[in-house]
Amino acid sequence: MTVEETWTVNRLLAWTRDFFKKKGIEKPQLEAEILLAHAMKIKRIELYTAFESEPTDAQRTIFRDFVKRRGNGEPAAYLVGSKEFFSLPFKVDRNVLIPRPETEDLVLQTLDTIKTFANSPVIADVGTGSGIIAVAIAKNLPKHLSEAKIIAVDISTEALHLARSNTEVNGVAERIEFRQSDLLEQIPETLDVIEQSAVYQPSGI
Repeated sequence: MTVEETWTVNRLLAWTRDFFKKKGIEKPQLEAEILLAHAMKIKRIELYTAFESEPTDAQRTIFRDFVKRRGNGEPAAYLVGSKEFFSLPFKVDRNVLIPRPETEDLVLQTLDTIKTFANSPVIADVGTGSGIIAVAIAKNLPKHLSEAKIIAVDISTEALHLARSNTEVNGVAERIEFRQSDLLEQIPETLDVIEQSAVYQPSGI
């Protein structure tokens, strides 16, 4: 009689990684870990000390749903409601687009540019979405530019609500001013820097 193999963390990750590979998902191991950790309500790094443990039936049910939806093209960031950017945590949902990794280069270029400024600049983040650019800049401003004015604008009320939440999560709520605006309509100030997010819009959803 053959003993049925249990669905340990390690086995779940291996199966899901192979499934995601067949679906053409770019980082199958990483995405499998993100989804399983979220289903188990633990940090992703904790999976590495739990390879031989067996998730509960409820956790496996949640994970199976995640895997099915991800396989059908739904982004992992929307499934778990968060996305790391510039080593900072951000809430995301369907009211905002998902930040692309190359947007981090935009933040780095901006920080490199403004560090040469003698006076604190006025910076506009146009189409702020989840607030990733404004927050990342606010968190990493050079000390001599700590009084820089950062204005984050978006036409979407839902996006602005989410972005404000992300400023609180990352401790910069007092450093960013939000305005509901179609592009620069509600910004009469003279701007030193204008940013616009590079984002990922998943197809078919």
